[in-house]
Amino acid sequence: MDETWQDAESAPPRWDRLFVGAIIALILAGGLWADADAGAPRVAGAAVLGVVVLALYLAPVLREARGRPTHRRLPERIVLVVAAAALPVVADAPALAWVAYVGVGVAAAWDAGFAAAAGLAAVGMAGAVAVVVRHGGGPTDLLLAVTIGVGLFAMIALRRRQAEVVALAQAREVALAAEHARYLDSVRRRELAGQVHDALAHTLSGLVIDMQGTAAAARTAGVPP
Repeated sequence: MDETWQDAESAPPRWDRLFVGAIIALILAGGLWADADAGAPRVAGAAVLGVVVLALYLAPVLREARGRPTHRRLPERIVLVVAAAALPVVADAPALAWVAYVGVGVAAAWDAGFAAAAGLAAVGMAGAVAVVVRHGGGPTDLLLAVTIGVGLFAMIALRRRQAEVVALAQAREVALAAEHARYLDSVRRRELAGQVHDALAHTLSGLVIDMQGTAAAARTAGVPP
């Protein structure tokens, strides 16, 4: 089941993902513009990471358009999370700390189990926390950054779990419907077999009676057997 920024496990519609991608692009553009005087190497590095994050986030849309599976492979997921976490650190721009939460959301939607998903989400959250600490954020700022990350992770993980439960229930319904159909087919087969047996028995009984009557009539008429 695919990860999502807004709807876990059931993959988000293409336009929802494109909308989120547009928001990421705006955050990147605004943050890089505000950080333009930080030096060409830093801005260039942040721009490259931003392109990687945006491209990997929208990759399922391109795969869907080509009729290919949209599920993220593990290497792609890891690169996306690491790039999103590294971007605000490389840019050294608090305004880009929000990009790190893209990685948190992608990690939360991973169906590899809570421990693996939480560990990957912690990597993503580290980028936002590092920027807050680097720029002298107080305990309140740090707590806010962690709370946002934990809340986002919990929300997406919960919705993914709910989607899994719904999918499992639907699968059970399909299995039960198939089993019920097989049962009805078996009942119809038994009924048909019973009807054929009764008809055949009735026909054979009639033939036996007719043959016995014909034999009796022949004996009465003196016809040799």
